[in-house]
Amino acid sequence: MRIDVDAYHGALSCENTPIEIITDSYKAVSKLYNKHPERQEFDPSINRNLHSYGPVYDFVELNTLCDVFKPNEDKFSVFEGLKEIVKLESVWSDRRFKVKINNERIKTSGLRITLYAPLKNFKLQNPDVNPIIHLFINKEYIADIPINAENLDYYNPMTGYTDDFYEIEMVTNCHFTPKDIELSDDIRDLSLGVRYIGDAQLEEVFHPESGRFSISEGYYIDAGQNFSWTEQYFSTIIRNEQISKDGLCIQMSAFPENCRKQFNDIEPTIQLYINDNYIQDIPMPDSFTTYRFTPEPDDSNTYNITLKTNSYFIPNEIELGDDIRKLSLALYYVGN
Repeated sequence: MRIDVDAYHGALSCENTPIEIITDSYKAVSKLYNKHPERQEFDPSINRNLHSYGPVYDFVELNTLCDVFKPNEDKFSVFEGLKEIVKLESVWSDRRFKVKINNERIKTSGLRITLYAPLKNFKLQNPDVNPIIHLFINKEYIADIPINAENLDYYNPMTGYTDDFYEIEMVTNCHFTPKDIELSDDIRDLSLGVRYIGDAQLEEVFHPESGRFSISEGYYIDAGQNFSWTEQYFSTIIRNEQISKDGLCIQMSAFPENCRKQFNDIEPTIQLYINDNYIQDIPMPDSFTTYRFTPEPDDSNTYNITLKTNSYFIPNEIELGDDIRKLSLALYYVGN
């Protein structure tokens, strides 16, 4: 059932629907609406596993607006379409998710949205759908964001915005129900894992060993590794004034032989783009290699580095283990 809320001014109303007031269950929650007809206690100590299941909360109004939406710091702000409220790296969203934040830094640093997208689960649920996100800011359509990687990091410079208050809404065309695809008994329709919505904090480098991922997409995070596996499409946005002086440095490795096993008729190659401009093709290296390039200087010292490959390998399919991910490059460093 839809609840109409003017959360910014603290008003909540809906027709003939009891609203349970909760003051002690969670430190920031003031009003909570539970879809289920039976009453269920809200317990933040349960459902800490992303693949667990529990009550579905349709709307939560917080006492105050936060400057960001960041679950692992207990910053939830005002939102709709969230499936759980627990302290996690990310929390599951519905196919429609909306958050309201008050952040004066966004108009100068830009907007960052970091998401987890279970692509394999989407395909198992509906193989005919090409997953996509429709993004709205302050009720205005902004862009369609293709869901082409498990780790999505969207950046918008927010040129022309002067306000501090933002309503961010994401509508997807995809979901998965764990019970339907035999993952668990969870019967909820889950869409995206929302990790962060707020001001953008660009790093000078992409460097997995030091935990500096900047604003990037198309990569995997593996604990204990000094590199990140990428998918066929990888992109990172870094802000580094030294690149105009020293040039761009990319350190990576790969396993072209594994790609040839996966694709018999392909010679593995990489296409490099800088700020959406094609630079050159690079043969996929078979060992750790350092590359240096001299990009056109950027007035803001901001560089969007994109690596596209024509191949990948799935370890499980070429008898190299149980890993079912599509692996392309082992990326160690992008910076000056």
